[in-house]
Amino acid sequence: MVGTLWLTHSVPVSPDKSDLGRQRDTECFMPFEEVVQIGRELLITAIALSLPTVLVSLAIGITISIFQTVTSIQEQTLTFAPRIIAVAAILMVTLPWTLNVLIAFTHRMILRIAEVGPQ
Repeated sequence: MVGTLWLTHSVPVSPDKSDLGRQRDTECFMPFEEVVQIGRELLITAIALSLPTVLVSLAIGITISIFQTVTSIQEQTLTFAPRIIAVAAILMVTLPWTLNVLIAFTHRMILRIAEVGPQ
C-alpha cells in the first residue's frame, strides 16, 4: 500500500503458561506522512538541543581566532581550553531546558506509539 509504513512485531498469544513460548505476528500501520512528521520533529529537536553549544563554541573559536590574528600568536592549541570551559558552562546552564525538551519529546513519542499499537 503506497503511503503507509507497515510495522510487524510479535505479541504473546495468551497469558497462560501453555502458550508461553509461542507468539503470533500482528501488523500495525502508520501513514507515511506521520513517519515524515516524526522524523522532522526528531531533527528539529536535535538541532534545537545542540544549537546553544555549537553557537557558543563557534563564538569562542572566532573570538580567539581574531585575537590570534591581531596579536600574531600562532599557537594552535590556544582555542581548546576556552572552548571546553565555555561548552561545559553552557551545558550546565541549559541542562534544565534540555531535559524539559527531551521529556516533552519522549512523552509525545510514547503517546504516538500507543496510538499506532495493535488495534
